[in-house]
Amino acid sequence: MFRGILLCMIGAWCALLSPPAPAHPTLSDCVQHDILLEAGPDYIDLTVRLTFFDRHAAVQEAFADADGDGHISRPERSAYGRDVLEQAARELALSVDGEPVELAPLHDPSITAPPPGDAPHRRFEIELVFFAPVPPAGRAEALVQLRNGLFPDFAAMTALHVAGRDGVRVRAAEVGQSMSRAAGAKEPLPLEALLIRESPEHAPLNSTKTPSQDPSEGSPP
Repeated sequence: MFRGILLCMIGAWCALLSPPAPAHPTLSDCVQHDILLEAGPDYIDLTVRLTFFDRHAAVQEAFADADGDGHISRPERSAYGRDVLEQAARELALSVDGEPVELAPLHDPSITAPPPGDAPHRRFEIELVFFAPVPPAGRAEALVQLRNGLFPDFAAMTALHVAGRDGVRVRAAEVGQSMSRAAGAKEPLPLEALLIRESPEHAPLNSTKTPSQDPSEGSPP
């Protein structure tokens, strides 16, 4: 009995000395990356929606509101959007079967900021829309990879959604493929999808190049 009491005392002492387990990050600790990849025979459309919450939202509001008057004017939105596009040029990379393809902005970023005030929960959203040419078809199936390193200083929760059109199907590694990234991660893992051309001149092939997991149909959010 004495031995049991002694072991309990030692266990309690060790528990007091042990550092607390790190808490799981909450949504407000992360930037949410919602990505839609839509492919046709000639072009890929890529939409990236970034959502910042609470204190991270307030930080982005402060960056965008350059003169600090509490209102993000049209020129300030344009300047902030240019900064984000410059970052995207460095941190977003798309490839088809290992061949890099250029992402061209379709229009200026869309920025949605909360109204001025001290609301307990805030959301700051940026939407980027790009298009990229699909390389000439040499096979019926092609592996599409997207490296997303936007805002690397923030932890990220990423979801990939896919869609096809005009005789092209797209399959993601899983429906709404999700991936988390720790803050400061140097090289994010690529998001993967399989582009399948179903036009008559491209009968389905038994491709050996597949995503890292069993693919399943994806759909836009």
